[in-house]
Amino acid sequence: MRHPAVFSHGLLVVTALLFWVSASASRLQAAEGAPPATVAPAERTVIPAADFRLADHAGRVVMLDFWASWCKPCKQSMPWLSRLQRANGDKGLQIVAISVDTDESAMRSRLGDIDPGIIVVFDPKGELARQYNLEAMPTSVMIDRAGTVLSTHIGFREAEIAAREAEVAALLAAEPKAEKK
Repeated sequence: MRHPAVFSHGLLVVTALLFWVSASASRLQAAEGAPPATVAPAERTVIPAADFRLADHAGRVVMLDFWASWCKPCKQSMPWLSRLQRANGDKGLQIVAISVDTDESAMRSRLGDIDPGIIVVFDPKGELARQYNLEAMPTSVMIDRAGTVLSTHIGFREAEIAAREAEVAALLAAEPKAEKK
């Protein structure tokens, strides 16, 4: 016959071990780029186009990504953009997802696909789209730490992901340009 104290002690050890394994798995998922907790689309902060200022992100590499809720390639690109932001946000990357939808509820219906670290801008009048000469969607505009537009990518093709990630890595690794006096 087993002693009740030994059984209780063994149960306590097993419970503690299961808790430790569960916590370790959660940390591992976070380290491997698992999506963080999301914000409900209706509660997500969305910046009006008139209030967006590129200068607010000085010193960061910025990718402006123009998209719309009805655009299939835009929807296909969102998981990649979210992974890119999670992997590089702490290294100085800021992705700004600029919706050109005219209906805010349609735009908000897609916000669950976008990582909370990505800034969302609502541009129903196409103000920013005109400023950056938007031709098609999705379109990504790469801007270096000094605020200089370096490249524009029209469309989304999985075959180009490695090249686009290399471009981001190179921009993040580049030394910031000294300010002109």
